[in-house]
Amino acid sequence: MKKLLFTKWYAKYLILLACIGVLLVVPLLRDDEAGWVGSDSYLNYRLAEDPSMYDDLSFGGRFAAYEWGTPLVMSLAPNLLISVLPFVFGILTFILVWLIIKKLYQNKKIEKLAMILFLLSPTFVYLFSFGNSLFIPTFFCVLAFYLFIQDKHSWLSVPLILVLPFFNIILLASLMICMFFYAFFQDKKKKNLFFILLVFGLIVSIAYYGFIFSQTGLPHQLDLNEGSWTTFLQKWIYDFGSEYGIGLFLLTLSVIGMAYMWKKKYDSLFLFFSVLGLLIFSFFRMEVLIILNIFLCVLGASGIEFFLDKKRTGAVVYTLIIIICGVVFSGISQLDNLTESVPTEGMVAAMDYLETREKGVVFSDYERGVYINYAGHKNFIDENYLFVQDAGERFEIANELYYYRNLEDVETVFDEYDIKYIWIDQEMKDELWEYDTEGLLFILEYTRDFIKIYDKEGVEIWIKEDLD
Repeated sequence: MKKLLFTKWYAKYLILLACIGVLLVVPLLRDDEAGWVGSDSYLNYRLAEDPSMYDDLSFGGRFAAYEWGTPLVMSLAPNLLISVLPFVFGILTFILVWLIIKKLYQNKKIEKLAMILFLLSPTFVYLFSFGNSLFIPTFFCVLAFYLFIQDKHSWLSVPLILVLPFFNIILLASLMICMFFYAFFQDKKKKNLFFILLVFGLIVSIAYYGFIFSQTGLPHQLDLNEGSWTTFLQKWIYDFGSEYGIGLFLLTLSVIGMAYMWKKKYDSLFLFFSVLGLLIFSFFRMEVLIILNIFLCVLGASGIEFFLDKKRTGAVVYTLIIIICGVVFSGISQLDNLTESVPTEGMVAAMDYLETREKGVVFSDYERGVYINYAGHKNFIDENYLFVQDAGERFEIANELYYYRNLEDVETVFDEYDIKYIWIDQEMKDELWEYDTEGLLFILEYTRDFIKIYDKEGVEIWIKEDLD
């Protein structure tokens, strides 16, 4: 029988070349005038340029309670590293995941199929296409696990566990879940090392977050009135709207693969229990999906093997083709979303203009807060509210201010928080107001107290007349 392409000797080189190509798509296709992808890139760059324990721009000024690992790494050369590091760490993570799967399963077919699925997964594309806050801790987690499962020098995973709390404690917890099940089901000689890593991770995490809590108080969640988008499936499944969730067709393959492997379940206890543990954890924090995605790629590869091992009837072939096309489409869709994502060219141009204005507090939607800070101005609210004690009050005021039609009410808020500018763009208009003369839009357009100083490419910036 003729060999399939992925079973040929040169398949691994083609897969690696494909990985390089995928990681270059977004940086090459993203228009320079549109800037970097997402608010994460702008936040990391700003923090990397000027590391400080106090952030005088976010929420009008507050203690800099951030995960400082990524900005500190980038601070060595922010302009260069924010573009280069995601690509380099993406290649390294891809290779390490491949080596881990190769060691654990020793099945070349599963190995290569899993890596193809991993390469096409929305999670992998998201992580390593731009300078977000998750790509470095993901690489460190994969590297730590790779070192942990080695027969020699597995102690080298210790330094990585010590630094991971500064990058992302949720990914660290996800890694510890995987290490626990590996030590108890796959290689019991690793139990002592696991407990050492657990203790070290706990000590550093408690020390770091204990210091943050002492400065800010306990973290708190806010209800941002996101409606149906808060449902679990819409956060968990990429095709339902998740930023970096699991692809629906990959999930389908994973379920089939799990059923196919169930007959040898006692040989795959580490895999099954890790998936179960991470699945439960993912109900509480979305970052867990990054690690879970790797396991689902292995199960998905087993799902493809199930179809390949069956008699190739028309129904089997068509089903497999549809699923594979769905997997490919999810990856392409993620690339397209990142290429076209915010900030838009209009937002970048508005940031450039705002940077030339006299500094002051800018009122806007919380999703614009990081961009306002990047332009050198204080924001009223932004998306990094976890350790801001008056965040709830500010969000409530913002939600009321959007719909005020009384000028005195607006001026009261402006005076209390020393607000100087208002940023409104077309997306905000579409999401917040039903018509062009509703609430704050009416105040801006039909009173003499505000002047529009900028109006280009869908972004408007207003200022109070007596402040101009």
